[in-house]
Amino acid sequence: MKPVSNDEYLTIQRFLYAEAALLDQRAYQEWFALLTDDIRYQITLAIGRPLEDGEMNTAIVDEDSYALKMRLDQISDPHLTHAENPPTIARRLILNVDAHHDDQSGNLNVTSNILLYGNRPGEVETALHAGAREDVLLQTEDGFKIKTRTVKLAQTVLPNSTLSLLF
Repeated sequence: MKPVSNDEYLTIQRFLYAEAALLDQRAYQEWFALLTDDIRYQITLAIGRPLEDGEMNTAIVDEDSYALKMRLDQISDPHLTHAENPPTIARRLILNVDAHHDDQSGNLNVTSNILLYGNRPGEVETALHAGAREDVLLQTEDGFKIKTRTVKLAQTVLPNSTLSLLF
């Protein structure tokens, strides 16, 4: 895999920052439009001991386009979910972005770190989630689309409300 050019790198960074801003603003329909129809979205937790395949993470979320759309519809409607009523105030920081061309598929393999701060209005406790993201981006006529996203959280236990957050 060869690294992207400096111009491509800046374009990728801008895309990731704009995508994070859409999630912070709860603009879920606009965010969903950035995904391919065959998206695979996973969130894993660090488990502290290797699994049979040597992996140190286990998936707690493994969704396709249909499942993501259902979750977005649910967290967007205050009548359908208690977990997001009132909505969580969230801010995402995207850091340490690196990107390479995949010579076989023509897609871009992008890694980054994420720090997500969340707070429910009226609550004292805040949530802070740190992790690494592995994205496969597809270049289209309209810009980038996210084909896969794997979030590897550097945590072993999550509060219940975390599953309504998107990384």
